[in-house]
Amino acid sequence: MSEENLPLGLAHGLMLDNPKITIPWQSDVTTLSSIGDPTILTSSKVTFVSWKDRTVFNGIEVDVQFRSDFNKIFWLDLRDKSRFESATAAFSYLRELVVERLGEPHLSQIDDGYPWEQWNYGSVRVSVRIAERFVEYVSFMVSKGL
Repeated sequence: MSEENLPLGLAHGLMLDNPKITIPWQSDVTTLSSIGDPTILTSSKVTFVSWKDRTVFNGIEVDVQFRSDFNKIFWLDLRDKSRFESATAAFSYLRELVVERLGEPHLSQIDDGYPWEQWNYGSVRVSVRIAERFVEYVSFMVSKGL
């Protein structure tokens, strides 16, 4: 599949459903700060750009985060995670939503004992996995060029 024909506008960046805007790939903080009224936080070395209470992929409710030190990745944090009794339950829910939109994953694997699903479109990748750093959590990322 040509990258120009990627589903959900992924050829150009991450499309937000509300409002309907595209956050372009590999943009700088200055450009991103003018797209969709984000929150900007700066530490000594990293700037975080966040879009709260958004939907992506035709209705998946998330908060979106971009980090200046990883300008090829958008981290999507599933909203209202407290409704899930475990990371496994949240993963299953999110995986089902992504499969409805993108079809079955192109790659399914177990990484360090946890499931990791990937949809790969050339240099663009959508990833849903369970990870662990002190506690188990669901990681939902969209990246280009990694």
